[in-house]
Amino acid sequence: MRTLLIAAAVLVSLPALAQTAASSGGVLVVPAKDVAARLNVPPAKPGAAVSSPITTTGSYITLFAHRTADGTPEQHAHWTDVMVMLHGEVTLTYGGKLSGNTVDANGESHGGAITGGTTVSLHAGDYVQVPAGLPHLMTKPAGDFRYFVTKVHA
Repeated sequence: MRTLLIAAAVLVSLPALAQTAASSGGVLVVPAKDVAARLNVPPAKPGAAVSSPITTTGSYITLFAHRTADGTPEQHAHWTDVMVMLHGEVTLTYGGKLSGNTVDANGESHGGAITGGTTVSLHAGDYVQVPAGLPHLMTKPAGDFRYFVTKVHA
């Protein structure tokens, strides 16, 4: 289901991306004003995270994201999350045991709770790499927390 949602979001955003990004010789450039515009899109419902896909291939997915409320625990069976924090602060909990979650057909786990994980504070400029199979959760965003994500197929 999540893969379907990501694919739908990409299809919806492709015309806008084509209008704002320049691609030549396989190089894609998204100007700063367009990055800002993507990060300023209001959430579908108050507090929800907003993701704006940039590129989706079989081996990686890139996106800009922002959140103003706690996320839910995730565990990706086949994707490593590589993230660079752009603005604000957030608390990351990773590792431990994930329970009470649901798992979709693609091996993506969502919801439930993490017990026994490690908690760190992330700030603008920080780099985080969460390997496939490791539970993780972002909570307590300070204001409008913004970040860049590359999901690498493991």
